[in-house]
Amino acid sequence: MNIEKHSVDNLNATITINILKDDYQSQFKSELSKTAAKAQMKGFRKGKTPLSVVKKMYGKGILADAVNNTLQTALSEYLKSEELDILGQPIPSDDQDGDLDFDVNNLLDYEFKFDIGMSPKVDVLGVSDSDSYDIDKIKIDDKTIDEELENAQKRLGEQSHPDGAVLAGDIIKIQADELDGKKPKENGWASEFSVLVDSLTEKYNKEVLKLSKDDSFSFDVNELENDKGEDYVRKYLLNVPKTEEGAEEPVIGNMFTGKIVDISRLVKAELNQDFYDKYFGEGAVNSDKEARDKVEENIGLHYENQALQLMYRDIMDKLVADTKVQLPETFLKKWLQLTNEKLSAEEIDKDFPGFLDNMKWTLIKSELAKKFEIEVSPEDIREAMTAKVRNYFGQYGQQMDDTMLNEVMGKMFQNQEEVNKTYEELQAGRVFKKIGETIKQNEVIISLDDFNTKVKTVNEKQQAQ
Repeated sequence: MNIEKHSVDNLNATITINILKDDYQSQFKSELSKTAAKAQMKGFRKGKTPLSVVKKMYGKGILADAVNNTLQTALSEYLKSEELDILGQPIPSDDQDGDLDFDVNNLLDYEFKFDIGMSPKVDVLGVSDSDSYDIDKIKIDDKTIDEELENAQKRLGEQSHPDGAVLAGDIIKIQADELDGKKPKENGWASEFSVLVDSLTEKYNKEVLKLSKDDSFSFDVNELENDKGEDYVRKYLLNVPKTEEGAEEPVIGNMFTGKIVDISRLVKAELNQDFYDKYFGEGAVNSDKEARDKVEENIGLHYENQALQLMYRDIMDKLVADTKVQLPETFLKKWLQLTNEKLSAEEIDKDFPGFLDNMKWTLIKSELAKKFEIEVSPEDIREAMTAKVRNYFGQYGQQMDDTMLNEVMGKMFQNQEEVNKTYEELQAGRVFKKIGETIKQNEVIISLDDFNTKVKTVNEKQQAQ
């Protein structure tokens, strides 16, 4: 076997592999014998089919596999031994003979040619202790603090069942009876359900807020709540049972009289030491001011990571825009077409600029990983993937024993795409962390509303790409 690399230019090269018949002949004969031992053909006992018959029936396919296996092994070992830093994967050269003659009775030598795209040298500027980037510092206003405390008071509050007037925010239980005109319908439909007063349509909201427990009012059940369709009404308000297939559903009118039989009202927890101990932890907060300061701190910490991610995004965009990288674009476009057969040439052309930017970022990230001496070990990948699995099943309340976890992890590690994705995520996270520790961060004060608008704009831009 002979393998040669011919450089076309700094970014493109061709690998020529000459495979001699001696390179694959033993594998061909071995596989032929294995097939003969398992073959069961008409007129012959199992395993007794003559080799000549097996060769005639299956030889060409076995020969093609033997040559291809020899080729792929040789190519892989050559790339590894030569430590070639390539982009994508080798692809057949345009002048490669596509119709190979696999003659099982006259084994031949074969020549294969592959085009490869070479990874360019990347000089990354903009990541040093003299480089500075803006990071948002969110100013938490009094309104946001008030809302957070009020929500906490509601979460730690208690339900009461008053006998007086209905108020906004109440949940009322209604005992409903179908009407025939203005009178209850004989043998009419009856139901009991609860609704949030604030969810009622404007007409019935105004009417109900004038009533008290044990009062009654007439209503069109289809117009009682905002934005509720007929299916919702029949299932959740009228409590119509599911009918068997082919059976007729009950005919129910839309007008009802309803008696308010219960009022459920949330009584917010008072802002006192008992509330502070429950919400913040015993002894952590001892006054209204300390409570407000703690809420402001907690909200700030919540948005701090988002601000950090936005800064990282800005850094990535700037590095991609400013770093001059030459790429073997013709090769990469051809590689994309061969590996994405479902995409049309027009679709590839449309997405190609974004693909090039992603490729540039991958090269920049790899260069920074070398600079910062960042490594991702197989154990790191396993721990990250294990955490993913546990979190996924944990969302559905499922506990995993070691046997189940090992089974799932075994399957995940067989998915090379998932392994590569986890590796890239870990490497990117560590690279960004080192970037953040290296550069200067300029805090820019921004209101929470403006920050949320900024995040929304960035997300919409990413989704549109």
